[in-house]
Amino acid sequence: MTLVTKYVHRISIVLCSMTLFFTLCGLFIVPLGQHYLTKLLVLSSIIGVINYFVGNKELIGVSAKNLYWCVLIYIVAIGISRLVHDDESWLIRNLLYILAFFLLMPREPVLVSVFKLGSLVGGIAIGLLAIWQYHNGMLRVEGFTNAILFAQGALILAILNSFFAQESSSLLARCLYIISSIFAISAIYLSQSRGAWLALVVVVTFVLFVKAIKEPIKYFSWFLILSCVLVITFYESDMLRARILESISEVNLMESNDYTSSWGLRLMAWRSAWAGFVDNPLLGVGLDGFKTMQQQQLLDGIVNKFYVDYGMYHAHNQFIQNMVIRGILGLLAALAILVYPMWLFWQQSKLVSVGFIITLSTFVCALTDVPIEHQNTLYIYLISLFFIFFKNEGRFNEKVVL
Repeated sequence: MTLVTKYVHRISIVLCSMTLFFTLCGLFIVPLGQHYLTKLLVLSSIIGVINYFVGNKELIGVSAKNLYWCVLIYIVAIGISRLVHDDESWLIRNLLYILAFFLLMPREPVLVSVFKLGSLVGGIAIGLLAIWQYHNGMLRVEGFTNAILFAQGALILAILNSFFAQESSSLLARCLYIISSIFAISAIYLSQSRGAWLALVVVVTFVLFVKAIKEPIKYFSWFLILSCVLVITFYESDMLRARILESISEVNLMESNDYTSSWGLRLMAWRSAWAGFVDNPLLGVGLDGFKTMQQQQLLDGIVNKFYVDYGMYHAHNQFIQNMVIRGILGLLAALAILVYPMWLFWQQSKLVSVGFIITLSTFVCALTDVPIEHQNTLYIYLISLFFIFFKNEGRFNEKVVL
């Protein structure tokens, strides 16, 4: 290896390390984090191309062919929708940046250590930011995005730290990961995002029940303990109790044909999007036809005036959003990026693996929001999945720390 080749490879490692660390400890922590991460992805990919052509072809690239195909399917769906209607061009660009980054990323063990360190610091940082915002008068903490996206990012950090704690051989590292996970969960709690709360409950319950198949007494005991903690929290926490009672009240309003609440608007959005898909199943209505569709549905009595005047700009469900905007191909793309990875991780490792649980949690969040339509959650979700594939390859010559 020549001197130039060696230095280019080292620069590539440094830039990719910065990108991975910032994804977990920066993306949701600093203002305009998604724009800084985009620049890091592009810069890392440019150096990666140089690294490839100076002779380091055998030392770069993540072997995750099926995951690459999932992202390519999504890009094709958006591309076709953009040719026929209007669609988000930034989505195509960001997805291409992610593909380029992992196709050109050096296969070095230090990146695993950096990723795990980013997860550790990121979990603590997002929790501290949430606590700081709450104590400065913000009733629903939101970082520098909004409460829902902030909670979804914290959820992925909580999952990563929980699994890294399990696989750590050092007692100190294990304790630090657990502390980081607790901080991330506190951010989820203070965000008051009920979708993220539901996703957290679903994944914890799923993990406990799957593990209880082999060790029923141990994990059913944990299930009872956590259930008791949840009940106590409900009675002791005004915030949790208020949000749950608010949800019950919103359901009662919907039963009275009143859709002016948060869940009422979501139900109206789902009804509107489904009707739009039924009328345009092949290619959808596109972004440019979304508002026009709502106005026509108001005349047809499908939606009410409050919903149209409120100005909902998406369907609050990733699958229905893809269906109404991009048609049946959009649905296939959503399944490819939010469901198929669960099958991939189950085949690669096991049912309860960090990749499987991250995909499951994002799938649950996608039932009440559109995480793939936002830069922050798109980045942390896909970068985490690709890197977990890389980590699972395990073809390293050096010992990974942390």
